[in-house]
Amino acid sequence: MEDKVRIVEASYEAGVSVCSVAHWRGIAQGLLFPWRRQARRGRLGGDEQAPVFVPVA
Repeated sequence: MEDKVRIVEASYEAGVSVCSVAHWRGIAQGLLFPWRRQARRGRLGGDEQAPVFVPVA
């Protein structure tokens, strides 16, 4: 999770493009944009609950 935060922070630095950050970190741009949106909404941190799986009878 800390890696996501660092990548998002880097994408907001002055003079840096999302494309260059994604390329430099080896991730798809399409992955970085949702992370940025989550960060703006305060939902990028580890507070998200994992999905609960219920056995099927």
